[in-house]
Amino acid sequence: MSSPNGSSPWPSGTGPDPADPGVPGTEPSEPVEEQPGLVNEPVQRTAVPMKIMIGSLIALLVTVGVVAFITTRTTGVVAPPAPSTPEPTGAPVLPLRTGDYAREPGDVTAPLDFGVDRSIQTSSARYLRNGEPALIAVGARPVEDPKALFDQIKVRAQRQVGEGWCGREDTNDLDVCIAKHGRTAVLAIGLRDQTPEEIMLITQQILAETV
Repeated sequence: MSSPNGSSPWPSGTGPDPADPGVPGTEPSEPVEEQPGLVNEPVQRTAVPMKIMIGSLIALLVTVGVVAFITTRTTGVVAPPAPSTPEPTGAPVLPLRTGDYAREPGDVTAPLDFGVDRSIQTSSARYLRNGEPALIAVGARPVEDPKALFDQIKVRAQRQVGEGWCGREDTNDLDVCIAKHGRTAVLAIGLRDQTPEEIMLITQQILAETV
């Protein structure tokens, strides 16, 4: 039914709802079909069984443990100790030459008070420097305490010099020094007014070459 003067039957500012199926001349709108690839497309999740994930994790941990064990066994191997050199026995054999000191042919007699302990074997030699008598050396073995030998030959004014001991021998008032390596000791008496430091140096050189 039309209103007079062609006016609308609805109040101003209102009208039929096109989506209302009860309004003549309108049809319900079709549902919008979602197109693939659009933003609102739901993301498909990868369905990984929980058992497979747990199994993979366990396998990884076992592999890491095996590698760590092998590495530890490889790097932690301790090499067997090298065989120790047997301690020499018997009377020491003094070298023929050491530095500027050359051994005089034939041995000299060791000090009379030296070697009262019969368990110690000794050998002695006179060394020349520039053709002149310069040193008397005495090798002794086995020696546990080098200072005990100083006491046997009555060395006074004992003091430590370097890695050994020096003092004054009582018979001729000469400087004397002693050095020890292992159970072998070398005692040297200076004959050319050498300082205790000089005597100790040559004593250690002779000791290093004594067999």
